[in-house]
Amino acid sequence: MLGLILAAMGINFVGLIVVGLRVEIRGARNDGYERRLAVLEEANRTAPSHADLNAIRDRIAGVAGQVGGMAQVMTAQTDLLRSIQNHLLERD
Repeated sequence: MLGLILAAMGINFVGLIVVGLRVEIRGARNDGYERRLAVLEEANRTAPSHADLNAIRDRIAGVAGQVGGMAQVMTAQTDLLRSIQNHLLERD
C-alpha cells in the first residue's frame, strides 16, 4: 500500500514539474511577444499619419505639375533655337 502511495506521489510530482516547465516556456514566449509588440508600437508612433501622406501626395502632384510646365518651356525653347539655326543656315 505504501508503494502505491509513493508511486502516486511520484506521478503527481512529475506532473507538477511538467506543468511548471510549460508555464515557464509560455512566460518566455510572452516576454518575446511583449518585446515585439513594444517594437511595433514604437515604429507605429514614428510612422506618418494619413494627413502626412496626403500632404506628401499634394506636394508630389505640385512638383509634377511644375516639371510638366518646365518641359513645355524647354520644348518651346528648343523649337525657337531650331528655327534660329535654320534661319542662319539658310542665309549663308
